[in-house]
Amino acid sequence: MNSIKTVFTGRKSRTPSPDTTTRTANRRAGSHSPNHHQHDGPRQQNFHTVGGSPGCPRKVAQQAQAAAATAAAPPPAPVSAHPAATSDPRVVITTHARDYTSVFAADKTVPLFHPFGPQGSSFAVFDVRGNVPVNNRDPTLDFANTLPRCPPGGVNFCITNINPGGAAPMHRTLSTDYCVVLSGEIVLKLDGGEETLLRPGDYVVNGGVNHSWINKGTEVCRIACVMVSAEKIVLADGTELGETVFKK
Repeated sequence: MNSIKTVFTGRKSRTPSPDTTTRTANRRAGSHSPNHHQHDGPRQQNFHTVGGSPGCPRKVAQQAQAAAATAAAPPPAPVSAHPAATSDPRVVITTHARDYTSVFAADKTVPLFHPFGPQGSSFAVFDVRGNVPVNNRDPTLDFANTLPRCPPGGVNFCITNINPGGAAPMHRTLSTDYCVVLSGEIVLKLDGGEETLLRPGDYVVNGGVNHSWINKGTEVCRIACVMVSAEKIVLADGTELGETVFKK
């Protein structure tokens, strides 16, 4: 037997009317009664007004303000590019202490060597070893005011700077040279007439060929190079291709 519960309010109890019961059931079923008021459009949310922007939630407005502040902030300072090719290079050298702890042996600036005058090419030699494998217990010496020359059986680490309009004449070394262009542009020309233009970030493995460097650009070109001693090239007729270096 269905029964309608009596609602106690502290006053005289009364039984809900049929209309009230119907409206309650309709709400529970997710429907509106015929007398329920219908909105013509979507309900408007009553948000706070922040910063003069009506209809924008406070959190969204705060995020917008933070984004605007970030956009207005100055950009971070760029990472420094390579030092000018006319500057003296810095070299850091490591070694071992007596207890074999790694330590810095030197942190110094190597002065550029100008053997051909201020308008000619300049050089800086960082390290030279007389044989390979290298003994890492040997001290690193000072090679200021020396031309890059690879000793027989050894290695050489250096840089060369070639001014605009300048050139290194055709030459051959008894070495394999591992080079990278750091700044400027340079033309690598071979004795057979071939040539190619190199730019910063280009690498060269020079296998002991006769070659020249020509700077046809507008900036000083700086080239870093590791020279590793190599055997003489012997042709089929027995001819040996010896070293043809330019002199100071």
